[in-house]
Amino acid sequence: MMRLRENKVDIAGRSLILNVVAIILNIIGVFYIAKGFHMSSGDSGIIYKIIGFSTFFIGLVMLYILKGMHMFSFVARAFVGGLFIVSGLVKANDPWGFAFKLEEYFSPMGLTYDYPFFEMFHGYELQLSIIICVAEIVLGVAVILGYRIKLASWALILMMAGFTWLTYYTYSCVDANELLTSLGQVADRDCVTDCGCFGDALRGSVGRSLTPYETFWKDIVLFYFVLIIFINQRKIQPNNQIQNWVMVPSALIVVIFFSWVFNWYFPIFFYLVALLGSFIFAKMNIGKMDASWKIAIYITLISFLFSIYTTMYLPVKDYRAYAIGNNIHEKMSDGINPVIDYVFVYKNKQTGEEKEFGMNELDQCSDSNVWEYVDRKDKIISMGKQASISDFLLTLDYEELTDEMKKYPTIDS
Repeated sequence: MMRLRENKVDIAGRSLILNVVAIILNIIGVFYIAKGFHMSSGDSGIIYKIIGFSTFFIGLVMLYILKGMHMFSFVARAFVGGLFIVSGLVKANDPWGFAFKLEEYFSPMGLTYDYPFFEMFHGYELQLSIIICVAEIVLGVAVILGYRIKLASWALILMMAGFTWLTYYTYSCVDANELLTSLGQVADRDCVTDCGCFGDALRGSVGRSLTPYETFWKDIVLFYFVLIIFINQRKIQPNNQIQNWVMVPSALIVVIFFSWVFNWYFPIFFYLVALLGSFIFAKMNIGKMDASWKIAIYITLISFLFSIYTTMYLPVKDYRAYAIGNNIHEKMSDGINPVIDYVFVYKNKQTGEEKEFGMNELDQCSDSNVWEYVDRKDKIISMGKQASISDFLLTLDYEELTDEMKKYPTIDS
């Protein structure tokens, strides 16, 4: 009874309510920091960064003083666990698609160009694709239930360190190529513009994938929550019954949210089967095997079988542009143009002062004797999206057609 009381005090810290407030402040801070560095923030980016860093550090200091970091680890575990399960499932839904993405990374002019070490993975992209998918799902379940948390937290921190470095490399590669192109030089590397973190699901549901820069920041945020789990690994124990009643539904909310984003509700079904099956397998008498290993074997097995099924057949949810049933004509015209606010910078020749003018203010700087053009700034209001199908081209070899086929109006025209 004494241990239970101590455990409750340890989780709640010095104040349950204040620690909840601190966690909320910290998460708000993370959100505004990421928003402040996003290209769409424009001039408001500085304000977002000030708000973000202020609330982030206030929340962090409160958590440290009030000993609420252990409580924060439960929030991080629910978020990371749910996201890893969905992320693993989305990629396992189409292992070939993720393998093709890895092939881009390992190509001679891709990641291998700067780091020849990665050439050794060429030819094993599909196997690596399945391994990564299964590992994400297994680690997601592990952090939710609290089993083998030291091993899981080390695996998570190493995996996220690798992913974050890779996404940093990707977006810096894209920036370097854009700079060379703007200088009139030929880009010397093939950069991956879509990391494939969520397969084709994001493009197929939202309309576009994350840009390399957005992906990098996504990994930084996720790395932060993984770091919270890693720091608290010694305090985290396998969930007791009460904690399971909190953690499992909390992570389920995360799974439901991303299932809604991807318009695919199979992850909810898989999550319930995985967690309920884990509780059953943990109680089964399989020699002297520890409950954590029983659960790991069970989750690995069902994840692997799902990956093998989708490898041999079509994806369960086909997000690809040319999926069966899609109307090619409609998919070629479902794009949305970006909304961009153009701001022009002119310098007053008499005073040397630079001033910004919007599109509807250009008449004020039309006098070339007074104003000199300096620069143009493009503020993205809405990213828009590319048409789902942009590479379709139907061609016919006219000379090989019969005279009867040539008489068809469409062909004749």
